[in-house]
Amino acid sequence: MMKTLTNVNGIGNWTAEMFLIFSLGRLNILSYGDISIKNAIRWLYNVDKNEPLDLNHFYSKWNPYNTIASLYLWEAINIGLTKETSDLFE
Repeated sequence: MMKTLTNVNGIGNWTAEMFLIFSLGRLNILSYGDISIKNAIRWLYNVDKNEPLDLNHFYSKWNPYNTIASLYLWEAINIGLTKETSDLFE
């Protein structure tokens, strides 16, 4: 499905992933390009911005519920939980 969506001019990986999550309700999507997801992971696991972030590790850890984890990570940002450690962010 990602290939089909990204073949449309103007639709990249992030847009396709958001479509899969919010329009098709897919439960196992982790957006590797979403900076908010990366920042929330850094906050949650106390990973410094200078340390590499292995998203494959988290994908495997949260499989088959990556979308659910993503929704919680976005919500942590939305309600301001991550502001206390904003120095971790990119």
